[in-house]
Amino acid sequence: MSKLVQLYVKEIRAGNITLEEVPAGLKSKVEAALAEENNSQENGVA
Repeated sequence: MSKLVQLYVKEIRAGNITLEEVPAGLKSKVEAALAEENNSQENGVA
């Protein structure tokens, strides 16, 4: 995961921005990273 994607994920988690504010070119990567994080937490692998 790129540093930029990590930054957007962190900002979304902190409530500073929403997914709609992520640039179109990165949105799919950020969505995937958020989904992966959610799956990891649900499986207890955080």
